[in-house]
Amino acid sequence: MLDAPSYVAGYMQGKAAGGGGSGVTVEPLSVEANGTYTAEEGKAFNPVIVNVQEPVIPAPIKDVVFVDYDGEIVQEYTAQEFLALSALPANPSHTGLTAQGWNWTLADAQTYVQNYGCLVIGQNYTTSDGKTRIYISVTDQNNIGIMNLQMQTSAKGCVTIDWGDGTTKVTDGNADADKNYTHSYAANGDYVITLECTEGNTYRLGYSGSNKGFFFDNSNVATAVSAGRVTAIEIGDRLTRLYDRAFNYASNVQTISIPVTLTVFGTGLSGTSAKCLVFPNGTTTASIAQSCVFVAYPKTMTAPGASSAKLRALTITETETNKSSNWSLPYAERISVPGTYTTIGSSANYKFITGVLYCRKLVIPPTVTTINDYALTDNYGLTELHFQSTSVPTLANSRALGGYPSGRKIYVPYSEDHSILDAYKTATNWSTFASQMEEEPQ
Repeated sequence: MLDAPSYVAGYMQGKAAGGGGSGVTVEPLSVEANGTYTAEEGKAFNPVIVNVQEPVIPAPIKDVVFVDYDGEIVQEYTAQEFLALSALPANPSHTGLTAQGWNWTLADAQTYVQNYGCLVIGQNYTTSDGKTRIYISVTDQNNIGIMNLQMQTSAKGCVTIDWGDGTTKVTDGNADADKNYTHSYAANGDYVITLECTEGNTYRLGYSGSNKGFFFDNSNVATAVSAGRVTAIEIGDRLTRLYDRAFNYASNVQTISIPVTLTVFGTGLSGTSAKCLVFPNGTTTASIAQSCVFVAYPKTMTAPGASSAKLRALTITETETNKSSNWSLPYAERISVPGTYTTIGSSANYKFITGVLYCRKLVIPPTVTTINDYALTDNYGLTELHFQSTSVPTLANSRALGGYPSGRKIYVPYSEDHSILDAYKTATNWSTFASQMEEEPQ
Protein backbone atom coordinates (compact mmCIF):
# COMPACT_ATOMS: atom_id res chain seq x y z
CA MET A 1 0.00 0.00 0.00
CA LEU A 2 0.98 3.61 -0.38
CA ASP A 3 2.59 5.13 2.69
CA ALA A 4 0.96 8.51 2.06
CA PRO A 5 -1.51 10.06 -0.40
CA SER A 6 -0.14 10.57 -3.91
CA TYR A 7 -1.21 13.38 -6.16
CA VAL A 8 -1.69 13.69 -9.90
CA ALA A 9 -1.58 17.36 -10.78
CA GLY A 10 -3.47 18.76 -13.76
CA TYR A 11 -2.06 21.48 -16.00
CA MET A 12 -3.94 23.54 -18.59
CA GLN A 13 -2.48 25.65 -21.35
CA GLY A 14 -3.90 29.18 -21.63
CA LYS A 15 -4.05 32.38 -19.65
CA ALA A 16 -4.89 32.39 -15.99
CA ALA A 17 -7.79 34.59 -15.03
CA GLY A 18 -6.57 38.13 -14.49
CA GLY A 19 -3.03 37.33 -15.58
CA GLY A 20 -0.84 36.79 -18.60
CA GLY A 21 0.75 33.52 -17.66
CA SER A 22 1.14 30.68 -20.09
CA GLY A 23 -0.75 28.20 -17.98
CA VAL A 24 -2.71 27.54 -14.80
CA THR A 25 -2.33 24.77 -12.28
CA VAL A 26 -5.62 23.17 -11.34
CA GLU A 27 -6.57 21.33 -8.18
CA PRO A 28 -4.71 18.01 -7.94
CA LEU A 29 -6.35 14.63 -7.62
CA SER A 30 -5.71 13.03 -4.23
CA VAL A 31 -4.98 9.30 -4.32
CA GLU A 32 -5.27 7.49 -0.99
CA ALA A 33 -4.52 3.90 -2.04
CA ASN A 34 -3.57 1.69 -4.97
CA GLY A 35 -6.16 1.50 -7.71
CA THR A 36 -7.58 3.19 -10.80
CA TYR A 37 -8.95 6.74 -10.52
CA THR A 38 -10.73 9.14 -12.88
CA ALA A 39 -10.00 12.80 -12.31
CA GLU A 40 -13.16 14.87 -12.09
CA GLU A 41 -13.71 17.88 -14.30
CA GLY A 42 -12.35 20.91 -12.53
CA LYS A 43 -9.59 18.86 -10.96
CA ALA A 44 -7.84 18.33 -14.26
CA PHE A 45 -7.98 19.87 -17.71
CA ASN A 46 -9.64 16.79 -19.18
CA PRO A 47 -10.79 13.62 -17.41
CA VAL A 48 -7.67 11.56 -16.87
CA ILE A 49 -7.54 7.95 -15.77
CA VAL A 50 -4.51 7.10 -13.68
CA ASN A 51 -3.50 3.69 -12.42
CA VAL A 52 -1.53 3.89 -9.20
CA GLN A 53 0.55 0.85 -8.32
CA GLU A 54 3.24 0.03 -5.83
CA PRO A 55 6.75 -0.07 -7.32
CA VAL A 56 8.16 -3.54 -7.98
CA ILE A 57 11.37 -3.89 -6.02
CA PRO A 58 13.38 -7.06 -6.72
CA ALA A 59 14.34 -9.23 -3.78
CA PRO A 60 17.90 -8.64 -2.56
CA ILE A 61 20.47 -10.91 -4.16
CA LYS A 62 22.80 -13.18 -2.21
CA ASP A 63 26.60 -13.17 -2.30
CA VAL A 64 27.08 -15.69 -5.12
CA VAL A 65 24.70 -15.53 -8.07
CA PHE A 66 24.44 -18.00 -10.96
CA VAL A 67 22.80 -16.30 -13.94
CA ASP A 68 21.51 -17.57 -17.26
CA TYR A 69 22.24 -15.83 -20.55
CA ASP A 70 18.85 -14.09 -20.42
CA GLY A 71 19.53 -12.54 -17.01
CA GLU A 72 17.41 -14.94 -14.99
CA ILE A 73 18.90 -16.06 -11.68
CA VAL A 74 19.35 -19.85 -11.77
CA GLN A 75 20.67 -20.24 -8.24
CA GLU A 76 22.15 -18.05 -5.52
CA TYR A 77 23.95 -18.66 -2.24
CA THR A 78 25.40 -16.87 0.72
CA ALA A 79 29.18 -17.01 0.76
CA GLN A 80 29.07 -19.63 3.52
CA GLU A 81 26.59 -21.80 1.60
CA PHE A 82 28.67 -21.58 -1.57
CA LEU A 83 31.92 -22.50 0.15
CA ALA A 84 30.25 -25.68 1.40
CA LEU A 85 29.25 -26.86 -2.11
CA SER A 86 30.88 -29.94 -3.58
CA ALA A 87 29.61 -29.29 -7.12
CA LEU A 88 28.31 -26.42 -9.22
CA PRO A 89 24.55 -26.24 -9.90
CA ALA A 90 23.17 -28.21 -12.84
CA ASN A 91 23.30 -26.48 -16.21
CA PRO A 92 20.03 -24.88 -17.40
CA SER A 93 18.46 -26.09 -20.64
CA HIS A 94 16.83 -24.25 -23.56
CA THR A 95 15.35 -25.50 -26.80
CA GLY A 96 17.82 -25.02 -29.65
CA LEU A 97 20.77 -24.34 -27.37
CA THR A 98 23.42 -26.63 -25.89
CA ALA A 99 24.69 -25.65 -22.45
CA GLN A 100 28.50 -25.63 -22.25
CA GLY A 101 28.97 -25.06 -18.54
CA TRP A 102 29.51 -22.25 -16.06
CA ASN A 103 32.30 -19.77 -16.78
CA TRP A 104 34.10 -20.46 -13.47
CA THR A 105 35.30 -23.77 -12.07
CA LEU A 106 34.16 -24.63 -8.56
CA ALA A 107 37.71 -24.49 -7.20
CA ASP A 108 38.49 -21.08 -8.71
CA ALA A 109 35.13 -19.67 -7.69
CA GLN A 110 35.41 -20.85 -4.10
CA THR A 111 38.89 -19.37 -3.82
CA TYR A 112 37.61 -16.02 -5.08
CA VAL A 113 34.60 -16.03 -2.76
CA GLN A 114 36.76 -17.05 0.18
CA ASN A 115 38.93 -14.00 -0.46
CA TYR A 116 36.38 -11.40 -1.56
CA GLY A 117 32.94 -12.56 -0.49
CA CYS A 118 30.86 -12.39 -3.69
CA LEU A 119 30.83 -13.47 -7.34
CA VAL A 120 28.60 -13.58 -10.44
CA ILE A 121 28.87 -16.78 -12.48
CA GLY A 122 27.19 -17.37 -15.85
CA GLN A 123 26.34 -20.10 -18.34
CA ASN A 124 27.67 -20.30 -21.90
CA TYR A 125 25.82 -21.90 -24.81
CA THR A 126 26.36 -22.87 -28.39
CA THR A 127 23.47 -23.52 -30.77
CA SER A 128 22.35 -27.13 -31.12
CA ASP A 129 23.01 -27.13 -34.87
CA GLY A 130 26.12 -24.92 -34.79
CA LYS A 131 24.45 -22.10 -36.73
CA THR A 132 24.33 -18.49 -35.60
CA ARG A 133 20.71 -17.35 -35.40
CA ILE A 134 19.65 -13.70 -35.71
CA TYR A 135 16.02 -13.00 -34.83
CA ILE A 136 14.53 -9.96 -36.55
CA SER A 137 11.17 -8.22 -36.65
CA VAL A 138 10.34 -6.26 -39.80
CA THR A 139 7.48 -3.84 -39.16
CA ASP A 140 8.18 -0.70 -41.19
CA GLN A 141 5.92 -0.21 -44.20
CA ASN A 142 7.98 2.43 -46.00
CA ASN A 143 11.28 0.55 -46.13
CA ILE A 144 10.25 -3.06 -45.94
CA GLY A 145 12.97 -5.33 -44.73
CA ILE A 146 16.34 -4.28 -46.11
CA MET A 147 18.87 -6.16 -43.94
CA ASN A 148 22.57 -5.41 -44.02
CA LEU A 149 25.30 -7.84 -42.84
CA GLN A 150 29.04 -7.13 -42.76
CA MET A 151 31.43 -10.02 -42.16
CA GLN A 152 34.65 -11.85 -43.05
CA THR A 153 35.19 -15.55 -43.65
CA SER A 154 38.27 -17.76 -43.51
CA ALA A 155 37.58 -19.05 -47.02
CA LYS A 156 35.46 -18.01 -49.98
CA GLY A 157 32.05 -19.67 -49.98
CA CYS A 158 32.30 -21.21 -46.50
CA VAL A 159 29.24 -19.51 -44.96
CA THR A 160 25.64 -19.86 -46.10
CA ILE A 161 23.26 -17.07 -45.12
CA ASP A 162 19.64 -18.20 -44.86
CA TRP A 163 17.55 -15.04 -44.76
CA GLY A 164 14.57 -16.85 -43.19
CA ASP A 165 12.16 -16.26 -46.06
CA GLY A 166 13.16 -19.15 -48.28
CA THR A 167 16.16 -17.44 -49.90
CA THR A 168 19.84 -18.09 -49.24
CA LYS A 169 23.19 -16.56 -50.09
CA VAL A 170 26.59 -18.24 -50.13
CA THR A 171 29.35 -15.83 -49.12
CA ASP A 172 31.53 -14.86 -52.04
CA GLY A 173 34.14 -12.66 -50.40
CA ASN A 174 37.76 -13.71 -50.55
CA ALA A 175 39.37 -15.10 -47.40
CA ASP A 176 39.59 -12.49 -44.61
CA ALA A 177 38.17 -9.74 -46.83
CA ASP A 178 35.46 -7.38 -45.55
CA LYS A 179 32.25 -8.16 -47.40
CA ASN A 180 28.76 -6.67 -47.21
CA TYR A 181 25.56 -8.62 -47.89
CA THR A 182 22.07 -7.11 -48.19
CA HIS A 183 18.63 -8.58 -48.54
CA SER A 184 15.12 -7.15 -49.02
CA TYR A 185 12.05 -8.78 -47.49
CA ALA A 186 8.80 -8.72 -49.43
CA ALA A 187 6.59 -8.39 -46.37
CA ASN A 188 6.63 -7.40 -42.75
CA GLY A 189 6.97 -10.18 -40.21
CA ASP A 190 9.31 -12.04 -37.89
CA TYR A 191 12.24 -13.85 -39.47
CA VAL A 192 15.23 -15.89 -38.30
CA ILE A 193 18.46 -15.35 -40.23
CA THR A 194 20.96 -18.20 -39.88
CA LEU A 195 24.67 -18.30 -40.64
CA GLU A 196 26.04 -21.79 -41.28
CA CYS A 197 29.79 -22.27 -41.63
CA THR A 198 31.41 -25.33 -43.15
CA GLU A 199 33.52 -27.51 -40.89
CA GLY A 200 37.13 -26.43 -40.60
CA ASN A 201 36.35 -22.80 -41.39
CA THR A 202 35.43 -19.75 -39.31
CA TYR A 203 33.92 -16.30 -39.69
CA ARG A 204 33.93 -12.93 -37.96
CA LEU A 205 31.16 -10.35 -37.66
CA GLY A 206 31.57 -6.63 -38.18
CA TYR A 207 34.17 -4.69 -40.09
CA SER A 208 37.91 -4.95 -39.51
CA GLY A 209 38.30 -1.22 -40.16
CA SER A 210 36.26 1.55 -38.55
CA ASN A 211 32.80 3.14 -38.75
CA LYS A 212 31.00 -0.05 -39.67
CA GLY A 213 29.39 -2.86 -37.73
CA PHE A 214 27.78 -6.18 -38.52
CA PHE A 215 24.38 -4.61 -39.19
CA PHE A 216 25.22 -1.03 -40.12
CA ASP A 217 27.51 1.24 -42.10
CA ASN A 218 28.01 4.78 -40.79
CA SER A 219 28.17 6.05 -44.37
CA ASN A 220 24.64 4.72 -44.95
CA VAL A 221 22.17 5.89 -42.28
CA ALA A 222 19.48 3.51 -43.55
CA THR A 223 21.48 0.55 -42.28
CA ALA A 224 20.90 1.69 -38.69
CA VAL A 225 17.26 0.69 -39.29
CA SER A 226 18.56 -2.76 -40.19
CA ALA A 227 20.27 -3.07 -36.81
CA GLY A 228 17.15 -1.92 -34.98
CA ARG A 229 15.16 -4.85 -36.32
CA VAL A 230 17.24 -7.43 -34.45
CA THR A 231 15.64 -8.74 -31.23
CA ALA A 232 17.85 -11.68 -30.18
CA ILE A 233 21.10 -13.37 -31.20
CA GLU A 234 22.23 -16.97 -30.61
CA ILE A 235 25.86 -17.47 -31.59
CA GLY A 236 27.19 -20.70 -33.10
CA ASP A 237 30.58 -22.18 -32.36
CA ARG A 238 32.43 -21.25 -35.58
CA LEU A 239 32.09 -17.52 -35.01
CA THR A 240 35.46 -16.50 -33.59
CA ARG A 241 35.38 -12.71 -33.29
CA LEU A 242 33.16 -9.66 -32.95
CA TYR A 243 34.83 -6.52 -34.22
CA ASP A 244 34.41 -3.17 -32.51
CA ARG A 245 30.91 -1.75 -33.07
CA ALA A 246 29.71 -5.10 -34.43
CA PHE A 247 26.26 -4.82 -32.83
CA ASN A 248 26.00 -1.04 -32.69
CA TYR A 249 22.46 0.32 -33.09
CA ALA A 250 21.05 -3.14 -32.28
CA SER A 251 19.24 -1.52 -29.38
CA ASN A 252 16.30 -3.93 -29.40
CA VAL A 253 18.46 -6.99 -28.74
CA GLN A 254 17.45 -8.32 -25.31
CA THR A 255 19.36 -11.61 -25.21
CA ILE A 256 22.66 -12.88 -26.62
CA SER A 257 23.89 -16.43 -26.03
CA ILE A 258 27.68 -16.80 -26.28
CA PRO A 259 29.65 -20.04 -26.88
CA VAL A 260 32.95 -20.89 -25.21
CA THR A 261 34.75 -20.62 -28.58
CA LEU A 262 34.07 -16.86 -28.88
CA THR A 263 36.49 -14.89 -26.71
CA VAL A 264 37.31 -11.78 -28.80
CA PHE A 265 34.69 -9.04 -28.44
CA GLY A 266 36.16 -5.54 -28.37
CA THR A 267 33.23 -3.13 -28.08
CA GLY A 268 31.05 -5.37 -30.24
CA LEU A 269 28.28 -5.91 -27.66
CA SER A 270 27.96 -2.39 -26.30
CA GLY A 271 25.25 -1.26 -28.75
CA THR A 272 22.66 -3.79 -27.59
CA SER A 273 20.11 -3.77 -24.77
CA ALA A 274 21.14 -7.16 -23.41
CA LYS A 275 20.16 -7.69 -19.78
CA CYS A 276 22.98 -10.13 -19.15
CA LEU A 277 26.29 -11.03 -20.78
CA VAL A 278 28.29 -14.14 -19.94
CA PHE A 279 31.87 -14.02 -21.16
CA PRO A 280 33.65 -17.37 -21.61
CA ASN A 281 36.83 -18.26 -19.78
CA GLY A 282 39.71 -17.01 -21.92
CA THR A 283 38.12 -13.62 -22.64
CA THR A 284 40.43 -10.77 -21.68
CA THR A 285 38.80 -7.63 -23.09
CA ALA A 286 35.17 -6.69 -23.70
CA SER A 287 32.73 -3.83 -23.26
CA ILE A 288 29.23 -4.46 -21.99
CA ALA A 289 25.80 -3.11 -22.83
CA GLN A 290 24.60 -0.14 -20.79
CA SER A 291 21.44 -2.14 -20.08
CA CYS A 292 23.17 -5.05 -18.35
CA VAL A 293 21.70 -6.05 -14.99
CA PHE A 294 24.21 -8.87 -14.63
CA VAL A 295 27.58 -9.47 -16.27
CA ALA A 296 29.57 -12.61 -15.58
CA TYR A 297 33.26 -11.93 -16.11
CA PRO A 298 35.59 -14.94 -16.24
CA LYS A 299 38.76 -15.29 -14.21
CA THR A 300 40.79 -14.25 -17.27
CA MET A 301 39.19 -10.82 -17.80
CA THR A 302 41.81 -8.04 -17.68
CA ALA A 303 40.01 -5.05 -19.21
CA PRO A 304 36.20 -5.10 -18.86
CA GLY A 305 35.72 -1.70 -20.47
CA ALA A 306 32.63 0.44 -19.94
CA SER A 307 30.21 -0.31 -17.12
CA SER A 308 26.43 -0.39 -16.81
CA ALA A 309 24.64 1.75 -14.26
CA LYS A 310 22.03 -1.01 -13.95
CA LEU A 311 24.37 -3.71 -12.62
CA ARG A 312 23.15 -5.44 -9.47
CA ALA A 313 26.61 -6.80 -8.72
CA LEU A 314 30.18 -6.05 -9.74
CA THR A 315 32.84 -8.66 -9.08
CA ILE A 316 36.18 -7.43 -10.38
CA THR A 317 38.63 -10.16 -11.36
CA GLU A 318 42.14 -10.47 -9.98
CA THR A 319 43.56 -10.13 -13.49
CA GLU A 320 41.79 -6.82 -14.16
CA THR A 321 44.36 -4.14 -14.97
CA ASN A 322 42.27 -1.03 -15.64
CA LYS A 323 42.29 0.28 -12.08
CA SER A 324 41.12 3.76 -13.06
CA SER A 325 37.78 2.46 -14.36
CA ASN A 326 34.85 4.71 -13.56
CA TRP A 327 32.22 2.37 -12.13
CA SER A 328 28.88 4.11 -11.54
CA LEU A 329 26.85 1.57 -9.56
CA PRO A 330 23.60 2.98 -8.17
CA TYR A 331 21.83 -0.41 -8.13
CA ALA A 332 24.73 -2.68 -7.19
CA GLU A 333 24.14 -4.76 -4.06
CA ARG A 334 27.45 -6.63 -4.10
CA ILE A 335 30.86 -5.16 -5.02
CA SER A 336 34.26 -6.81 -4.72
CA VAL A 337 37.71 -5.23 -5.02
CA PRO A 338 40.42 -7.89 -5.48
CA GLY A 339 43.70 -8.15 -3.61
CA THR A 340 45.75 -7.49 -6.75
CA TYR A 341 44.96 -3.78 -6.55
CA THR A 342 47.59 -1.42 -5.16
CA THR A 343 46.03 1.83 -6.40
CA ILE A 344 42.39 2.75 -6.87
CA GLY A 345 41.24 5.74 -8.86
CA SER A 346 43.61 7.76 -10.98
CA SER A 347 45.29 11.14 -10.97
CA ALA A 348 42.93 12.18 -13.77
CA ASN A 349 40.06 12.59 -11.29
CA TYR A 350 38.34 9.33 -12.15
CA LYS A 351 35.81 8.05 -9.66
CA PHE A 352 36.74 4.41 -9.20
CA ILE A 353 33.43 3.39 -7.58
CA THR A 354 30.69 6.00 -7.30
CA GLY A 355 26.93 6.48 -7.07
CA VAL A 356 26.38 3.44 -4.86
CA LEU A 357 22.92 3.46 -3.25
CA TYR A 358 22.07 -0.16 -2.38
CA CYS A 359 25.36 -1.79 -1.40
CA ARG A 360 26.06 -1.25 2.29
CA LYS A 361 29.59 -2.60 2.67
CA LEU A 362 32.81 -2.23 0.69
CA VAL A 363 36.08 -3.94 1.59
CA ILE A 364 39.37 -2.40 0.40
CA PRO A 365 42.06 -5.12 0.42
CA PRO A 366 45.37 -4.78 2.28
CA THR A 367 47.30 -4.50 -0.99
CA VAL A 368 45.92 -1.00 -1.67
CA THR A 369 48.55 1.61 -0.83
CA THR A 370 47.17 4.63 -2.71
CA ILE A 371 43.66 6.06 -2.97
CA ASN A 372 43.52 8.87 -5.50
CA ASP A 373 41.26 11.90 -5.84
CA TYR A 374 37.52 11.12 -6.04
CA ALA A 375 38.19 7.35 -5.97
CA LEU A 376 35.31 6.49 -3.61
CA THR A 377 33.29 9.68 -3.57
CA ASP A 378 29.50 10.09 -3.68
CA ASN A 379 28.54 6.65 -2.39
CA TYR A 380 25.53 7.46 -0.26
CA GLY A 381 24.53 3.84 0.28
CA LEU A 382 27.84 2.65 1.70
CA THR A 383 27.41 2.69 5.46
CA GLU A 384 30.59 0.67 6.03
CA LEU A 385 34.07 1.02 4.53
CA HIS A 386 36.54 -1.66 5.62
CA PHE A 387 40.22 -0.89 5.03
CA GLN A 388 42.33 -4.00 5.61
CA SER A 389 45.83 -2.55 5.36
CA THR A 390 47.74 -2.31 8.64
CA SER A 391 49.77 0.50 7.04
CA VAL A 392 47.71 3.60 6.30
CA PRO A 393 47.27 4.01 2.52
CA THR A 394 48.07 7.37 0.97
CA LEU A 395 44.84 9.35 0.65
CA ALA A 396 45.36 11.94 -2.07
CA ASN A 397 42.59 14.18 -0.79
CA SER A 398 39.77 13.94 1.71
CA ARG A 399 37.30 14.26 -1.18
CA ALA A 400 38.33 10.74 -2.21
CA LEU A 401 36.02 9.52 0.57
CA GLY A 402 33.56 12.41 0.37
CA GLY A 403 29.82 12.20 -0.29
CA TYR A 404 28.69 9.64 2.26
CA PRO A 405 25.62 8.73 4.33
CA SER A 406 25.02 9.92 7.86
CA GLY A 407 26.41 7.47 10.39
CA ARG A 408 28.98 5.91 8.06
CA LYS A 409 31.61 3.76 9.79
CA ILE A 410 35.19 3.34 8.63
CA TYR A 411 36.71 0.13 9.98
CA VAL A 412 40.47 -0.47 10.25
CA PRO A 413 42.45 -3.51 11.47
CA TYR A 414 42.46 -4.23 15.18
CA SER A 415 45.67 -3.97 17.17
CA GLU A 416 46.02 -4.60 20.88
CA ASP A 417 47.55 -1.19 21.55
CA HIS A 418 45.18 0.52 19.09
CA SER A 419 48.17 1.95 17.24
CA ILE A 420 46.73 1.18 13.80
CA LEU A 421 43.52 3.05 14.59
CA ASP A 422 45.53 5.98 15.95
CA ALA A 423 47.67 6.04 12.79
CA TYR A 424 44.60 6.21 10.55
CA LYS A 425 42.98 8.91 12.67
CA THR A 426 45.98 11.20 12.49
CA ALA A 427 47.18 10.52 8.93
CA THR A 428 47.07 13.23 6.28
CA ASN A 429 43.53 13.65 4.89
CA TRP A 430 42.33 10.65 6.92
CA SER A 431 42.00 12.80 10.01
CA THR A 432 38.92 14.44 8.45
CA PHE A 433 37.08 11.17 9.11
CA ALA A 434 38.55 10.34 12.53
CA SER A 435 35.13 10.44 14.22
CA GLN A 436 33.87 7.70 11.86
CA MET A 437 36.71 5.28 12.55
CA GLU A 438 36.55 2.09 14.58
CA GLU A 439 38.59 -1.07 14.85
CA GLU A 440 37.26 -4.26 13.33
CA PRO A 441 35.21 -6.15 15.93
CA GLN A 442 37.03 -9.05 17.55
